[in-house]
Amino acid sequence: MENNAFTEKYRRESYILDHNRNATHMNPSVIIGNITNLERHLLQIKGNEKGIYFDSHFRETPASLSILQEKQKELEKKWEQYGVDQLKIGNPRPKQMPVQMQEESDKIAARIQVCNEEIEWLEKHLKLAQEQKAKSRGSLLTHPKYWGGSELKDGILVSIGPWDVKPDEQGMLRISDQDSPYFSMPVWKFKAEILNPMSNENNHRHYTEEKAAVAEDRKRKKIEYPEPGIWNKESDLIEYSGYSNNTIKKLKQEN
Repeated sequence: MENNAFTEKYRRESYILDHNRNATHMNPSVIIGNITNLERHLLQIKGNEKGIYFDSHFRETPASLSILQEKQKELEKKWEQYGVDQLKIGNPRPKQMPVQMQEESDKIAARIQVCNEEIEWLEKHLKLAQEQKAKSRGSLLTHPKYWGGSELKDGILVSIGPWDVKPDEQGMLRISDQDSPYFSMPVWKFKAEILNPMSNENNHRHYTEEKAAVAEDRKRKKIEYPEPGIWNKESDLIEYSGYSNNTIKKLKQEN
């Protein structure tokens, strides 16, 4: 698509494309490397396969590009009707739009072009961020001990431990990283049946070792952090390896 008089103006106004713009909106320097932000803004502009996304209140919302494309279709219908109306009053069908209509058409076309450029930019940096995340999966932050860490955006949970979280079609938050052993698991279940048992077992092991060390008058031994439960997705059951009866009993009581 060729640039028109409005294309460069909208590029400068884009908080994604213009890196030097001191905007109150999010600046690219903030979103580079942040997968959640990149995905969120990409979804708001491009939408899903239906051209929509769900806002922070889980309301179905048309993406920016879809809105503009619909406006473009409406204007094309208006232009076609304008030609028909001219024929009805004995005038030839016009070859050019009236000035005001042409200006509106140019504005919409320019915004669509800038939207597509924003999508290209976001997809490029999302890929880079995902590659960087894949490289860092073996870091300390991926240790089960740190899985309780979480991140909120606008009051909504967007990640837990090393994994991103997204709502499903019903608004249920689920682990959305496909390479996670808990991919698609509801967050409430992950907390209740993976995080809580690990924490309880860790506390039990430390308590037991502390008690034994005092009774035997010796130094405390190093306690290994419990292995996370293994989720069988088909049966929706969790297998716990090496967990004490105390932890298992508490888990049954809580669930």
